[in-house]
Amino acid sequence: MWLSYLNGSSLRSNCGSEAADTYRFVYNADFTQQVRTYDVTLPHDGRPGVFMARVTATGGGGFGSYRSNVWAQRTMSRNQAEPVLRALAKSGFGTQSRGQASLRSDAFYWVVSACVNGAFRMSAWTQLAADQSPAEFAPELFSLDDTAVPVRLPAKAGPAKGTFWGDAEPQTPEPPERQVFKVELTGGRALSLDR
Repeated sequence: MWLSYLNGSSLRSNCGSEAADTYRFVYNADFTQQVRTYDVTLPHDGRPGVFMARVTATGGGGFGSYRSNVWAQRTMSRNQAEPVLRALAKSGFGTQSRGQASLRSDAFYWVVSACVNGAFRMSAWTQLAADQSPAEFAPELFSLDDTAVPVRLPAKAGPAKGTFWGDAEPQTPEPPERQVFKVELTGGRALSLDR
């Protein structure tokens, strides 16, 4: 279920020329600590769209510990969405090469999937690839988030710093008792979930 959501499977399968423009932003701030998701749906017929924020958090007890879910939803016009979409384009969304990447559950990263004008796209950013375009859309999304749950940021860096389709190994190894999984991205698809 999580891999399908991260992969944007529902967006991918419903994407077509008549589909509303739909964006899914997933912010992994160490999966055992906090995951934030933002879904933006913008119909083409002028009706208001929807912005939905969800935060899933734990106290750090690992995969089996209690997780709280907080949701917030609001209507959103295309004009209101424009700062997010402009920042997403500036961050290089959809322009990365389609190589392979490993995203570790204990890392900080973004995965964005979208159906825009009938075409599906997917990109990923991590704070570990500082040589690429920063995820400039992050502050825009955080400013729209009505969940009232503080954003968990990396200790040394701000929100995710680089676009990549490559290695996302952590800067320092975690203690061996920590449970970690990896999501493998290949050719714009989240293909596997390994523990």
